[in-house]
Amino acid sequence: MHRFYVPDIDATDRSISLDGSIARQLKTVLRADTGEHIRLFDGSGSEWEVEIDHVGKNDVSTTLVSAVRPVAEPTSTGRKYGYAFGQATRTLAANCHRSVRAER
Repeated sequence: MHRFYVPDIDATDRSISLDGSIARQLKTVLRADTGEHIRLFDGSGSEWEVEIDHVGKNDVSTTLVSAVRPVAEPTSTGRKYGYAFGQATRTLAANCHRSVRAER
């Protein structure tokens, strides 16, 4: 299911209108149609599932279906481990190379 960042969602209103780049992405790139479900999140930890009611020329109208538990965003921990792993691999390769040269 596609997710879109919408910083100013009013969850008290069941009808949410999307415009600009999100509407263009849904209409032109994803070719979204009436009845499809997408998720919207506001960056503060809240996320909602909405159903597309209408795809217009410059806007997309949706209806709030439910609040959902947000998907955990990736953290930078993976990069730290990747960096450490890369360093260890380079060190190991350098040591093996030196060992092979010493045997010759």
